[in-house]
Amino acid sequence: MLEDFSNNQNEIKVEEEETGDFPKLENIVRNLNPSQMEVVNNQYGTYEELSSSDLSSELRDSLSTGNGYLPRGTYLHGTSLDNIESIAKHGIVSGELLGIPEDGETHLCADFFKVKSDMAITEYVDYISMPEEGLSIKAQTSESKRLPSRNGLNNSLAVILDPSIPEIEPLLANDPYKEGSDAMFDGIVDMNSLPVDKHSEKAQSRFASVLIGLPSSSIAGLILGSDLAQDSNAIDRIKSAFNNKIALYDTTGQVVSLPI
Repeated sequence: MLEDFSNNQNEIKVEEEETGDFPKLENIVRNLNPSQMEVVNNQYGTYEELSSSDLSSELRDSLSTGNGYLPRGTYLHGTSLDNIESIAKHGIVSGELLGIPEDGETHLCADFFKVKSDMAITEYVDYISMPEEGLSIKAQTSESKRLPSRNGLNNSLAVILDPSIPEIEPLLANDPYKEGSDAMFDGIVDMNSLPVDKHSEKAQSRFASVLIGLPSSSIAGLILGSDLAQDSNAIDRIKSAFNNKIALYDTTGQVVSLPI
């Protein structure tokens, strides 16, 4: 959640864009040590630089041909239609940069799910729609609580991001799920609230949380929930937000719209 740190002395400098819509706060205050402050400010600077760059993406190119295939490690983030214009402009960023309260686990980070093995979109949706593995009782997967699946969220959408873009590697490196990240993230992220096995291969193949977030130039495509995929007005709104440059798929892996 967004907490009141108004009495702390350290500040993360975030300059407002000329449009005035991201972010509105000139400073986000945090109780960070100097080394953490340096990492966060450097991360924001990298994000800002890449936000104005036109990044090439092999995954975006592939999805744009109608090939609804997700390579292992692909990042996904669930959201609603209400956020589509902001995402098209800014990418997937920590809500705190937009003045939106974050959860209590990953302050100043944007959370993602990862595709654990190469699979088609429909296969991935089938996979996340199954009960959680390794539990004695049937439970909904974390993914299906956030992403459109066979279980619901039919009016939501999943943003597909390409982690193989070389330029965003420095952003991906600052992730509390990565081995050796505890010292840097302790005080930014509630490390005790993350899974006990957060640094395990299993957790790292499924979850990611990127400090600040990823720019819109790393977005490769979108998966629309079943209701959204039938809503022509919603489709037109999404296409307009991305200037008809992003492929849209439904949860069965069928093409909804390809870039012009």
